[in-house]
Amino acid sequence: MGDLCAGIRIAGVCWLIAFGIGVIAIPGAMADLKVYDHFDADDIDPSWTVTMDLVTGWTYEVASSWLTVSQILFDQMHGDWSTVALTQEFAPLGDLTVNLDLAWDSAGSNTAMQNISLGLYDTNDDNVIWAIYHDAWSANRGRVTAIIDESIYDGPNNLPHSGTGSFVIARTDGFVSISWEGDEVLTGTTEAPIDRLELRFQAGAWPTATFGELAVDLISCEGEETTPVAGSTWGNIKALFR
Repeated sequence: MGDLCAGIRIAGVCWLIAFGIGVIAIPGAMADLKVYDHFDADDIDPSWTVTMDLVTGWTYEVASSWLTVSQILFDQMHGDWSTVALTQEFAPLGDLTVNLDLAWDSAGSNTAMQNISLGLYDTNDDNVIWAIYHDAWSANRGRVTAIIDESIYDGPNNLPHSGTGSFVIARTDGFVSISWEGDEVLTGTTEAPIDRLELRFQAGAWPTATFGELAVDLISCEGEETTPVAGSTWGNIKALFR
């Protein structure tokens, strides 16, 4: 929180007295691990809430420290993304670090339409940060997409038909950085307190589309708890990926 806590600190908590706001307790600098899954069990951990949108069923396996999705089923070509989402909620976070290690296989074809998306939501239920392996059209290979509030990075469609990669999302004092394979691809700012993480697996329901495999090896989120200011609003990413 920088020098905001240069005022009064009692028992590791900064008490900020601000004109027109009152007294707000801001936790001291101590990162808490909120989400960690290396998929070492034989099924999805019960800490995840699994939901489906435009999906009639899915095929997955948890084995050898990977969650692998091999099929997402839908009953009609609705021209949208069919989505399986795994969600965890936690106390609101200010500074944070999120890691995602993933893999994909397009079965050697450009026709695959499939996404792995990692989204962070704020206390107003707005999706403010996304990191995405994005194979969005049946004529192209996949790419990296990153979103911070209204800022978007869309990489070239040059990812191999199969591969692995790692995202890191880091925020300090409202400054956000998203990196792919160690290279920073997008920076931006948002001070929105984050209290929900969503991991999405998606299949495109287009007549020309196919689906290969999507997999996650590790996902983690740690950060410093913060107290949202009542009545505050932040930006919201529009529903690019439903």
